[in-house]
Amino acid sequence: LILIFSSNTSLEKASTQTATLTEWTLPDGNSGPWGIDKDQSGKIWFTENQSNSRIGMLDPVTSVLKEWDLPTGTSNPRSIYVKPGGTSIYVYFAEYHADRVGYFDNGTNTFYEWTLQAGARPVSIGSEMCIRDRCVWGLAVQTVQTVSGTNTFIWFTELANNAIGRFEARSQALTLFDLTPINPFKYQPMDITLDPQGNVVFTSISDQANRLSVIRNQTNTLADFTIPTSQAKPTSVRWDSSRSVAWFTEYRSGKVSNLK
Repeated sequence: LILIFSSNTSLEKASTQTATLTEWTLPDGNSGPWGIDKDQSGKIWFTENQSNSRIGMLDPVTSVLKEWDLPTGTSNPRSIYVKPGGTSIYVYFAEYHADRVGYFDNGTNTFYEWTLQAGARPVSIGSEMCIRDRCVWGLAVQTVQTVSGTNTFIWFTELANNAIGRFEARSQALTLFDLTPINPFKYQPMDITLDPQGNVVFTSISDQANRLSVIRNQTNTLADFTIPTSQAKPTSVRWDSSRSVAWFTEYRSGKVSNLK
């Protein structure tokens, strides 16, 4: 891996004459939409972090909007990941205030949830207190072929528990990668993504961490890449297969960067 930052690249203001920005207002003014993804037909799926905790689906062509209440109220879903599967679409979500991950099968209109084992280290981020043990935030889904057939791995970050989790849907086995023994500071892992080789890339929000990290799939080892700008607070991260880089945002420094 080569760390590439474009912090000194200047941007010119582009003409907005050919750009169209369209907004859709949700029925609940206090819904707090958060995570967003799209399915193969172009429909947009999103989480509603506030109010009754929902997921929603928008057809941008017809403007038809559907919403589903999560089984666990006030669970505050954050990240969302859409995975096609035969005649159904599986919509995975992370429940920040419920210590759960789950998915919605739109073919059967059914929710499935898994409760994660209890942790012990709630933390405060800014003015928002995580009242649960784990504070499940980022989410990425991986389909793998095993000797017993196809399996789904649900990767997630535990912001409060200072860990990366992997949940196996077939066996319901949970594996936690504890970051605490690696460095004396808290990583506070936030967002997560996967490259085509199954390597896990995640951001860490704590000032002490200030890095992008990679869990290598073949060796289960961790590689840290320090961000040149101090206290940059990297937040969201997504893998770009066309360029073979991980793009991430730096909340405090006002930069967009990539890791190659």
